[in-house]
Amino acid sequence: MKGIVNFPRVLLLGASHTQFGSLNDGWVSKLSGHLVRRCDVLNRGFSGYTSRSALAALPYICDSNDNIVCACIFLGSNDATSPPSHQHVPLNEYSANLKKICLYFKQNLTISLSNIIIITPTVYDQDASRKHCIEHYHKFDDLRSNSIIEKYSSACVDVANALNTDYINFFSLISRKSNWKDYLSDGLHLSKLGNDFLYSLVMEKIDVKLSKYPLILPDHKVLNPKEPETTICDWVEDHNNLSLN
Repeated sequence: MKGIVNFPRVLLLGASHTQFGSLNDGWVSKLSGHLVRRCDVLNRGFSGYTSRSALAALPYICDSNDNIVCACIFLGSNDATSPPSHQHVPLNEYSANLKKICLYFKQNLTISLSNIIIITPTVYDQDASRKHCIEHYHKFDDLRSNSIIEKYSSACVDVANALNTDYINFFSLISRKSNWKDYLSDGLHLSKLGNDFLYSLVMEKIDVKLSKYPLILPDHKVLNPKEPETTICDWVEDHNNLSLN
């Protein structure tokens, strides 16, 4: 039986925290390395996006042929900006959008709700953000606050509990730390410490959810040295639940 092994995939949907997570040994990069040869990680992070724009993008960035078995949703830092920000999404709509995204994953990508992880927005350091924006953009629009972000984080948890998805209350886990500002690089985005922390949280949950998925293809030590194709073909036949194209 011959065919192409359709690697299981993990989809990461988010904004800049996710997009930039593939850079400089960020949380996405570390997760990709951790899952190499077991699952491919699809980084679908779009800097500046909100739950509204991410929901609109879904039909264009993934479909049922992608063999996605697990997904993380990391949205809300932009939604939680205050008017007149063009990124502001009202709290009720934010909650509704998260639900729609989860149900889209379930209905269109056949991902079980238990294999969806909602990550809350992270904390915000106003002083560091002000300094960064003035140095780089010569202006600072004070449109974020932790009191508002906390409400959006609570909404994430409520959606997860209502749908029985998994979640990481990233806001709560960081804000309770005495050195929480060290988890941010510019007051808004994650530092190395923040990326490492998020990776550890996501990895712990994903390892449980993907425990049934083996390393793809047999170990080189067991390959038939003269006819490796026979060993590989046998392995593929024994693991046909991975899907063959």
